[in-house]
Amino acid sequence: MFARPNAAEAEAALADYAAEYLSMGHIANLEAGCPIAGLSLDAQRACPEVRRSFAGGIERMIADIAVAKGTGPEARSAALRDMIIMVGAIVLARSVEDRDLQECIIETAREARSDIG
Repeated sequence: MFARPNAAEAEAALADYAAEYLSMGHIANLEAGCPIAGLSLDAQRACPEVRRSFAGGIERMIADIAVAKGTGPEARSAALRDMIIMVGAIVLARSVEDRDLQECIIETAREARSDIG
C-alpha cells in the first residue's frame, strides 16, 4: 500500500498537474488530453450507460483534486470549482482558432484558480 501524500505534497502535485493541464500543449493535443474536456459534448448525447461511466471519471478527477484541498465537504466543493475552471478553459480554448484568445482563456483560468486557493 502507498502512503497518502501530506498536504504540501498534494498541493505541489496539484499545482504541477494544473500547470500542465492549463497549457497550450494540452489544447493542441486533443488525442492525448483529458477525456473529460475532449468528450464532454459527446457524452451528453450518449446512452445512460456511457453517461454513468463518464460521471465515474468526473468523480475520480474530483476525488484526486480534493486530496490537495483537505477533507470534508469543503474539499470536494473546492475540487469541483477547480475542475470546472480547468475543464471549462480547455473546452473553450479548443473551440476557437485565435491563439491570442486561447492564451487569454488559459491565463484567466490560471488566475481564477489562484483566486480560490
